[in-house]
Amino acid sequence: ELSEMQPEDEQVFQASTEHTKLFVDILKHLTTIASGAVVLIATFMDKVKPVHLRLLIPFAIGLLLVGIVSSTDACFQLSNNLYGVLLLRILGTLPGTDVSTKAQQDMKRVKKTARRGLLAARIAFYTFSLGMILIGVYVIGNF
Repeated sequence: ELSEMQPEDEQVFQASTEHTKLFVDILKHLTTIASGAVVLIATFMDKVKPVHLRLLIPFAIGLLLVGIVSSTDACFQLSNNLYGVLLLRILGTLPGTDVSTKAQQDMKRVKKTARRGLLAARIAFYTFSLGMILIGVYVIGNF
């Protein structure tokens, strides 16, 4: 049963699970904000006649789009990683199963997925931040 885990292990597992859920929620918010920014820019670019720094907008939109794709990938990778950890936990607690080799192989896959998810999350945060900074510079430069 799952209740065979030590209380300390259970607390660490629960904290890790909640951390992953919170991280995925933050990435979902980032994706929503970046999508809204792209839509607003696309809507109002025809109505605004900028005089300076017009080239910043395509770069900002490109960065925001990269952020959206990276954030989505990070959400999938981190969710998949959480599923893998849960699966390993269940397999490790089944009575009479020798899963050490399989568990080691799965743990390597889980670690690789976690690294990929964290890299995608970093890319999402950096591109979102840089895209929003470029939009800010554009706005300040035109007023």
